[in-house]
Amino acid sequence: MIRIGCSGYSYPDWLSFYRNSRVDKLSFYSSHFPTVEINTTFYAIPSRGTVENWVRKTHGVRNFMYMLKVPRDISHRLGSIKEPELQEITGLFSYNCIDPIRNAGQLAGVLLQLPPSADEIWVEKIGSFMESINVSGKFLEIRSQHEGFQEYLEKRSEGWEVNIVSVDSPNNRIKQIHQRGRSAYIRLHGRNSRLWNDVSAGLSRYLYDYSQAELEEIAGMVNRDKSSFEDVYIFFNNHPEGNAPRNALSLMEMLDSERPSTGQSRLV
Repeated sequence: MIRIGCSGYSYPDWLSFYRNSRVDKLSFYSSHFPTVEINTTFYAIPSRGTVENWVRKTHGVRNFMYMLKVPRDISHRLGSIKEPELQEITGLFSYNCIDPIRNAGQLAGVLLQLPPSADEIWVEKIGSFMESINVSGKFLEIRSQHEGFQEYLEKRSEGWEVNIVSVDSPNNRIKQIHQRGRSAYIRLHGRNSRLWNDVSAGLSRYLYDYSQAELEEIAGMVNRDKSSFEDVYIFFNNHPEGNAPRNALSLMEMLDSERPSTGQSRLV
């Protein structure tokens, strides 16, 4: 099954998608997409009540699935964080975020995004953390700038139940889906080569509108590789100026992928 969505659902410059600033954004989003990658959990762990409210808003959407991003207090500190603090943050993330969504049957998995600074000494702690998270879908995005780190990590992680994210960015144009595990995870960051490596550019690094030809190329790759997986999750992270939902809807049409079933009409 192919599920396509966006990395986040609430951005001030998505008015072209929502059309009405007063609309409930998550309810509207879930009437058009079957899955969402929750990015807010990366910056801060929301209250359990907030997460339960997400679940209530999407309860009527059949098979709507959440992918939760691991807090950066974990993902970006695994090389140095002390075990008691790690357990405390992990416990809060599990109780507030993972448990309510899993109890509702809407949890696709968790995403651990490693920072560029991650090196070989991180590997054992990555493995221990992933083992401690009680979810079936565990995904790892590698952004390390250390030469040979990805190859080393993949070799050491052969026994882990962790899938490696396939990334599209200016530094890594996607050519194939990473062949590991039962579920595939694709993150499309855009191809803004002018700003991508400029950290000071902030969210403008993700300002990119995939062309029809680029989307067709990605669709062809997915169709070629999808038979190796039970599920394929694709998330557009090129959110500035509403490019993500527009590109995601176009790719859904090309792949004739899973759609939400609420009885509401889709945006076209």
